[in-house]
Amino acid sequence: MGRYSAGFMTELGKCIAAAHKMGLLETAAFKAAVMRAATTAPGAAAAWGQLVIAFTVRDEKGLVDPVAHFLKQVRDNSFHYGHEDEFKMLARGYRGRFGAEVMPDRSNGKAYASLGVTQEATRFYFADAAMGAFMESKTKEHALSPSDFATFGKNVGVALRYIVEGLLEHLEAEAASSDAASSAGGGAV
Repeated sequence: MGRYSAGFMTELGKCIAAAHKMGLLETAAFKAAVMRAATTAPGAAAAWGQLVIAFTVRDEKGLVDPVAHFLKQVRDNSFHYGHEDEFKMLARGYRGRFGAEVMPDRSNGKAYASLGVTQEATRFYFADAAMGAFMESKTKEHALSPSDFATFGKNVGVALRYIVEGLLEHLEAEAASSDAASSAGGGAV
């Protein structure tokens, strides 16, 4: 569940980064939708704001939520390969998992890979284990509990609910306005 949640946040973060790059987050419609979320659920809007910072700003300036710090570090060290750290954090995670004493379940006894016919069908379990060890170390470093992640995730979900609702209402109003203008002009465009 933890990996799924981190993956979901990362995919959402990619969408946020793309929207930021296109300027969509600065449109009046988007700002109004975020304001609606802030009015209705302030904690949710705060979590949304932290997520936006985590995925759009290079440094950690403006990040105050420990979960957002965690997400930024996971993003920067696992989804942007080849940066200046040259995999140091993932290598540390790998050594932490496979350089340790073999666990009773023997899950760290060997580094497995499952080679599929396509890239999508191939799984590198040793990389998953290295990433898991890295995430565990960052979770401890930020003193995060499962409830911290649950609260942040719930707040982001609530924010998304209000933001999407606000954007849909904006699009509906634009469509109605466009329909009315078409009707007033004879209907043919």
